[in-house]
Amino acid sequence: MVEAWFAVIGPKGLSAATVKKTHDVIVAAFADPAAKEAMDKQGNTIAISTPEQAQAAFRRELAKYASLVKKAWIEPQ
Repeated sequence: MVEAWFAVIGPKGLSAATVKKTHDVIVAAFADPAAKEAMDKQGNTIAISTPEQAQAAFRRELAKYASLVKKAWIEPQ
């Protein structure tokens, strides 16, 4: 099994209202029966998180990969 994820990312400083509206649109899109059917046919499981959960996941991933870069002595450019 392979796990993958995607996210919708906006510029820093987006208003809470814009974040909520964007999140609500994504939730509605994946709730559409045609979208669900398409995802099922591809063997995909959709699990939409909250914006706060997504932000926390990004921070964990950033810390994980920053550590790997440091261990590999790679210099960010």
